[in-house]
Amino acid sequence: ATLARLTAELDRAGSGTVLAGRAGSEGPAGAVGVVRADTVTSAAVSTVDGVQTALGRVACVLALREQAEGRAGRYGSGVNSQAPIPGASAG
Repeated sequence: ATLARLTAELDRAGSGTVLAGRAGSEGPAGAVGVVRADTVTSAAVSTVDGVQTALGRVACVLALREQAEGRAGRYGSGVNSQAPIPGASAG
């Protein structure tokens, strides 16, 4: 919860934030999961689960670009992800 609050504050103070975590971080006790469960924060902060994979690292880079364009999303392979990477449909 502390990392999720810090992420929200960083987003308010900056020009975009991506929170990335390893597989499992999207669970209810993980920082990515806490941010995704908060509708206000998840509307502003992009999240990526599975950052330890090559696809997760690509998702982080694309999510940063998405943030620069004023958009946010939930990426990775977790059950609460909207797509593996920005611009891809969930599958």
